[in-house]
Amino acid sequence: MSESLRVSLSPSDGSDEMDFIFRNYFNRPISMQAYSGWRPATDMFETDTEIILIIDLAGIDMAHTSLVQEGNTIKISGSREDVEGFAKRNYQLMEISYGPFEREFVLSSPVVQDSVEARYVNGIVTVRMKKLLQQTGTIHIEVGSE
Repeated sequence: MSESLRVSLSPSDGSDEMDFIFRNYFNRPISMQAYSGWRPATDMFETDTEIILIIDLAGIDMAHTSLVQEGNTIKISGSREDVEGFAKRNYQLMEISYGPFEREFVLSSPVVQDSVEARYVNGIVTVRMKKLLQQTGTIHIEVGSE
């Protein structure tokens, strides 16, 4: 569990410990159960000319986020910090993931180097990469007149 979660591991309401574990551990998203990192929801698709990633990163400080394209992979990593100002918490529901994250995606086709463009708007990162269009066979060229 991420240190920044600050979740008490003992029941505070007088219930038995097993009940506490089931209510507070197994009801959390799977991404929080297996490891301290989490996986932001992502859509990845392509058009005729681009590969596009749309990544849900609400509440992320983009100054502490890295986006790296290397060969046929693109990797995004960073961290979502816990909300401050609440000293003691007795969670009734815990669905927001905090702490470090890292996702790596294998691209379906080569992309033009230096064509990666990323924008962060309203908690969504949109990454656009131009496909390297490989021409094979005969290329017909139309000749225009002036």
